[in-house]
Amino acid sequence: MKQGYSAHFNYFVMIYLPLIFRLRAAVSRLKGGRHMSLAE
Repeated sequence: MKQGYSAHFNYFVMIYLPLIFRLRAAVSRLKGGRHMSLAE
């Protein structure tokens, strides 16, 4: 059961981590890099 969870987590990371980074880059570019407290 733990192995299945680990595989699912790896899939989640592979899909959503680049998505989150692109989203943060787009938001920071949109706001001019002033407010970086979105994810922190």
